[in-house]
Amino acid sequence: MEGAKGERDEMGGMKWKGETKIPRPPNAYILYRKERHHLVKKLNPGITNNQISQVLGQCWNMETREVRAQYKSMAEAIKKDHREKHPGCQYKPRRPSEKRRRNTNANNHASAPTPQFNLPELGAVGTAA
Repeated sequence: MEGAKGERDEMGGMKWKGETKIPRPPNAYILYRKERHHLVKKLNPGITNNQISQVLGQCWNMETREVRAQYKSMAEAIKKDHREKHPGCQYKPRRPSEKRRRNTNANNHASAPTPQFNLPELGAVGTAA
Protein backbone atom coordinates (compact mmCIF):
# COMPACT_ATOMS: atom_id res chain seq x y z
CA MET A 1 0.00 0.00 0.00
CA GLU A 2 1.56 3.29 -1.12
CA GLY A 3 2.30 5.72 1.71
CA ALA A 4 1.23 3.37 4.49
CA LYS A 5 2.47 4.05 8.00
CA GLY A 6 5.85 2.42 8.59
CA GLU A 7 6.70 1.80 4.93
CA ARG A 8 10.25 2.66 3.85
CA ASP A 9 11.12 4.24 0.53
CA GLU A 10 14.19 3.42 -1.58
CA MET A 11 16.29 6.07 0.25
CA GLY A 12 15.60 4.55 3.67
CA GLY A 13 13.21 7.30 4.81
CA MET A 14 9.80 6.60 6.28
CA LYS A 15 6.65 7.34 4.29
CA TRP A 16 3.67 8.86 6.07
CA LYS A 17 0.52 9.67 4.11
CA GLY A 18 2.46 9.63 0.83
CA GLU A 19 5.20 11.99 2.07
CA THR A 20 8.74 10.66 2.66
CA LYS A 21 10.23 11.60 6.03
CA ILE A 22 14.01 11.58 6.01
CA PRO A 23 15.28 10.59 9.48
CA ARG A 24 17.34 13.17 11.35
CA PRO A 25 21.02 12.38 11.88
CA PRO A 26 21.74 11.05 15.38
CA ASN A 27 23.27 13.35 17.98
CA ALA A 28 26.22 12.41 20.21
CA TYR A 29 24.05 10.88 22.96
CA ILE A 30 22.04 8.79 20.48
CA LEU A 31 25.29 7.33 19.08
CA TYR A 32 26.50 6.66 22.65
CA ARG A 33 23.20 4.99 23.54
CA LYS A 34 23.17 2.89 20.38
CA GLU A 35 26.68 1.63 21.06
CA ARG A 36 26.06 0.75 24.72
CA HIS A 37 22.47 -0.48 24.65
CA HIS A 38 23.50 -4.14 24.45
CA LEU A 39 25.94 -3.76 27.38
CA VAL A 40 23.23 -2.48 29.73
CA LYS A 41 20.79 -5.14 28.50
CA LYS A 42 23.42 -7.84 29.17
CA LEU A 43 24.14 -6.54 32.70
CA ASN A 44 20.42 -6.13 33.50
CA PRO A 45 18.26 -8.85 31.89
CA GLY A 46 14.60 -7.84 31.64
CA ILE A 47 15.31 -4.10 31.66
CA THR A 48 13.00 -1.96 29.49
CA ASN A 49 14.15 0.51 26.82
CA ASN A 50 12.99 3.44 28.97
CA GLN A 51 15.09 2.16 31.85
CA ILE A 52 18.07 1.61 29.53
CA SER A 53 17.80 5.25 28.45
CA GLN A 54 17.76 6.36 32.10
CA VAL A 55 20.84 4.27 32.92
CA LEU A 56 22.73 5.47 29.86
CA GLY A 57 21.69 9.06 30.56
CA GLN A 58 23.38 8.75 33.96
CA CYS A 59 26.47 7.22 32.34
CA TRP A 60 26.59 9.93 29.66
CA ASN A 61 26.53 12.64 32.33
CA MET A 62 29.44 10.95 34.15
CA GLU A 63 31.60 10.52 31.02
CA THR A 64 34.80 12.52 30.56
CA ARG A 65 34.99 15.47 28.18
CA GLU A 66 37.24 13.43 25.91
CA VAL A 67 34.74 10.59 25.48
CA ARG A 68 31.86 13.02 24.93
CA ALA A 69 34.00 14.91 22.39
CA GLN A 70 34.60 11.65 20.46
CA TYR A 71 30.87 11.06 20.13
CA LYS A 72 30.25 14.72 19.26
CA SER A 73 32.85 14.44 16.50
CA MET A 74 31.18 11.28 15.17
CA ALA A 75 27.78 13.01 15.24
CA GLU A 76 29.15 16.05 13.38
CA ALA A 77 30.61 13.82 10.65
CA ILE A 78 27.28 12.00 10.25
CA LYS A 79 25.43 15.33 10.22
CA LYS A 80 27.75 16.67 7.48
CA ASP A 81 27.22 13.51 5.41
CA HIS A 82 23.45 13.81 5.93
CA ARG A 83 23.52 17.43 4.69
CA GLU A 84 25.39 16.34 1.55
CA LYS A 85 22.97 13.47 0.83
CA HIS A 86 19.84 15.52 1.58
CA PRO A 87 20.70 19.19 0.83
CA GLY A 88 17.12 20.51 1.05
CA CYS A 89 16.15 18.47 4.10
CA GLN A 90 14.65 20.47 6.95
CA TYR A 91 13.37 19.17 10.29
CA LYS A 92 9.60 19.57 10.69
CA PRO A 93 8.48 18.81 14.25
CA ARG A 94 5.08 17.24 14.93
CA ARG A 95 2.08 19.45 15.58
CA PRO A 96 1.12 19.95 19.26
CA SER A 97 -2.07 17.90 18.80
CA GLU A 98 -0.01 14.93 17.55
CA LYS A 99 2.38 15.24 20.52
CA ARG A 100 -0.52 15.26 22.99
CA ARG A 101 -2.07 12.16 21.45
CA ARG A 102 1.22 10.23 21.56
CA ASN A 103 2.14 11.37 25.08
CA THR A 104 -1.15 10.32 26.68
CA ASN A 105 0.03 6.73 27.20
CA ALA A 106 3.51 7.77 28.33
CA ASN A 107 2.08 9.92 31.15
CA ASN A 108 0.22 6.93 32.57
CA HIS A 109 3.52 5.10 33.22
CA ALA A 110 5.66 8.02 34.46
CA SER A 111 4.86 7.79 38.20
CA ALA A 112 6.65 4.49 38.97
CA PRO A 113 9.89 4.77 41.02
CA THR A 114 13.11 4.15 39.14
CA PRO A 115 14.89 0.95 40.26
CA GLN A 116 18.69 0.73 40.50
CA PHE A 117 20.59 -1.02 37.70
CA ASN A 118 24.14 -2.17 37.01
CA LEU A 119 26.02 0.46 35.01
CA PRO A 120 28.42 -0.44 32.19
CA GLU A 121 32.03 0.71 32.38
CA LEU A 122 32.60 4.30 31.32
CA GLY A 123 34.95 5.27 28.52
CA ALA A 124 35.16 4.67 24.81
CA VAL A 125 33.59 1.49 23.43
CA GLY A 126 33.57 -0.03 19.93
CA THR A 127 33.88 2.47 17.07
CA ALA A 128 34.41 5.50 19.32
CA ALA A 129 37.73 4.22 20.69
